[in-house]
Formats: sequence, C-alpha cells, structure tokens
Amino acid sequence: MKKITKAIITGLLAVSLGGLGSLFAHDWYNHRKKQDFVRDRPAITENYHLASLHMHTTLSIVSGRPDGEKTLEEVISGAFDNDYSIISVTEHDNEDPFQILSRSSQDKNLEDYIDIKAYDVEQINDYTVRITDLCKVDQNKLYLLRGVEFTTKENWHLLGIAYSEMPEPFAPIDEIINSLKEQDAIIIAPHPSHRASSGMGHENVKKYSGYFDALELNGCFPFPINYVFNGITERWSNELGIPVIANSDAHIRGTYFNNFLSLFPKQGFDEEDIKGYIRHHLSNGTHKNIEITDSSLALYNRFLLGNR
Repeated sequence: MKKITKAIITGLLAVSLGGLGSLFAHDWYNHRKKQDFVRDRPAITENYHLASLHMHTTLSIVSGRPDGEKTLEEVISGAFDNDYSIISVTEHDNEDPFQILSRSSQDKNLEDYIDIKAYDVEQINDYTVRITDLCKVDQNKLYLLRGVEFTTKENWHLLGIAYSEMPEPFAPIDEIINSLKEQDAIIIAPHPSHRASSGMGHENVKKYSGYFDALELNGCFPFPINYVFNGITERWSNELGIPVIANSDAHIRGTYFNNFLSLFPKQGFDEEDIKGYIRHHLSNGTHKNIEITDSSLALYNRFLLGNR
C-alpha cells in the first residue's frame, strides 16, 4: 500500500512539475514573441492601425469593487505609448469612459480622470472620441469608441460597440441585441466558448449568428486554457462563417497592450465612420489577429484564486 501511495505522490509531483515547466516555457516563448512584436511595431504601424475593442479600467465595477487595475488615464497613456489607434473601453454594464471623455456625464468632471493639459479631447460623432497627445511632437491621435460589455438577463455577456444610445443592461438578450442592431452597432460575442465567464455557448452563438460581426479570441485566458477555448471559438467561426477578432479583455497590468489585438489596414480609414471601416475589414478578412499570452501566472492568480 505504501508503495502505491508513494508512486501516486511521485506521479502527481512529476505531472505538476511538468505542467509548471510547460507553463514557464510557454510564457517565455510568448514573452519573446511580444519583444519581437514591439521591435517590429514601428514598421507595422506604417500600414496598419492597432486596435483592441475589449478592455476594462477601475471604472468597471463588479461586486462592488473595480474590475480593472488601470485607470482611464493609464489606459489612454498606454495606448499612445504602444502606438494603438483604436480602442474601446468596454466596462461591465456602464459606459462611463465614453461619457467622461465626451463630457456627457452630469456628475463626473473630465479633469478628475485625465490630464487635460496633456490631451485634447474632441467628440467626432455619437460613438467616437478623438484624443490627441499634446506632449508628442507628431501629436498622435487615438480614437475611443463607445462600448459596453453587457450582461443579459440570461447572464450572458455581449459586446456592443459604436452605438448611439446605450441599451439597458440586464435586459433579455433579444432586447439588447435588437437595439444594437437597429443602431448599426458592432456586435461581438466575447469569450463565447467559456461558459464560466458568461460566454454564450455554441447553441446560442448559432441562434444569434446573424447578429454578430465577430466572435472574440480572448486574451484573458492563461496557458493552456487559451488554446482550448480560443481554438473552439475558431472552429465555431469556420462552421458559422463569422469572423474572429482578437481582444485583450484586459483586467490586470501587463495584459492591456501588445498581447491580443487586431491590425486593420490603414486603407479606407475614415474617422467619421470607424465602425464601417472595421466592419469592412472584418467581413473581407483583411484584418490580422495577434495572439500573445505571456502572463499565465498572473492570469491564474486572478481566475483561480479569486483575486478579481
């Protein structure tokens, strides 16, 4: 009996050490990939706009506390520092970032959230804010699109981006998705294959497939979960004919930029119709998805240990 117990313990230790070794090797390899991407980024941005349409800040409140680790200003500053052109800060069931930047909020002052001496902020239309970095010689521009990660009555998550009027969160999905469709919004199924994260699952993705502009390849999954669930999403994409888009879904530091993002060709860009520009490249398959996961230990700390 002792020999069997010892063999089991030895086997479990071997598996655990092997798993940790694989995790460290994976993250080391992806860290090198990220370094290569950052090195090549100046050349990439000559022809492509860098975009991420799913991330969270301290304005995203879940269970009474912030769901994201970075402030709105840190995200804006990080986007400029990493040469991003298009982002959507999709908080859970609120659109505070867009309301603050568009100066539509009645109870929040812009200067309380960003350095108004460092940035010029101008609303382009109902769903686009243009931010200019006044501290850089070339005064780069960043476009922030109005967006929300909606929780539906069914407890599914749904990304609505570039709409004119925010649908009510926690309503039945038919109400939310029809309202977004009527406003010609970009509709994305986030982390669709991961039901524990309120993904919709195959049956519901298939049911509402006619509404989706894209299914999400999610950057919030650690190794090896990232390959499992994003692999499933890619299979659904091929089956249903829905494009995939890579988004960071960033909550923790180190995962906001240069990991999961999309590259959109600069050809045809129109700041007054960014959703049309994005939809054109999604439907034509002319965008590129970047998938880099080099923070698995931090991601496991968040999801498995409950440090949300």
